[in-house]
Amino acid sequence: MTTGVGVVVMDLDQQELTARCLGSLANGTRRPDVVVLVENGRDWVTIGELSTGYAGIPTVVLRSGRNLQCAAGRNLGLNYLFRNTDLATLIVLDNDSVASPEFV
Repeated sequence: MTTGVGVVVMDLDQQELTARCLGSLANGTRRPDVVVLVENGRDWVTIGELSTGYAGIPTVVLRSGRNLQCAAGRNLGLNYLFRNTDLATLIVLDNDSVASPEFV
């Protein structure tokens, strides 16, 4: 395992809150190595060009096509990180979270 950090962020049709959360991660003194954004609603987040990352943070957007509810949405994001990375630390945030600069 590497010493990296992966963050799963949940969204449910609240693009402004999600942008604030992702922005707080991007403004940290240490940034996550990857963010997995679980789009758990009907309205897809269109913050910037998420397909190429958010503010320089590699970002993966998982769109379930329906509301999986909180636990299943979190599991979707965590399963992605478990299967596709070897990061040592995994964090789950709701989109209304604001990370302090020293969070990661």
